[in-house]
Amino acid sequence: TVGGQPEVINYTATADGTVVKRMNDAKLTPLERFLNAAPGAAGIAFDGLYLWTLDARAKILRKHLLDASLTVVASYRAPGLKPEALVWDGAALWTLDAGDRLLRRHNLERPEEFLAAIPLPEYGDGIFLPTGLAWDGERFWSVAERRDGKGPARLYRHGVEGAR
Repeated sequence: TVGGQPEVINYTATADGTVVKRMNDAKLTPLERFLNAAPGAAGIAFDGLYLWTLDARAKILRKHLLDASLTVVASYRAPGLKPEALVWDGAALWTLDAGDRLLRRHNLERPEEFLAAIPLPEYGDGIFLPTGLAWDGERFWSVAERRDGKGPARLYRHGVEGAR
């Protein structure tokens, strides 16, 4: 908190590409909406300076200023077959690819390049497809849906050695 007030640190992206700035309170109170700021949004991450969005359809990472219109200052081709999720771990930007089932750590100077590609054995059999990624301060978590669309989704906690 800052001065006894919750910090504004949460940004979410909706399916229609709207980015919502939210209070970090119990209700995640919406403060501001940015229409069409993140087309094709499959992921959103804040690195402390820039807001990053992942356009899964176009396979593009976008770097945004936190200004009145979330201006895109740079766009980069996202590596991989089917990038599906994006997260910031406090030190690096990561994507999760549903096509080759790899977790990639990106070079912030050139995000189209990656510094590490870590296979996730939980997806080795191809039954589940990763659809989301989170970082809890110690570990990565991913959510997955069955490829055949039948049955419940799964949540995986990843013990990724050498990730940081």
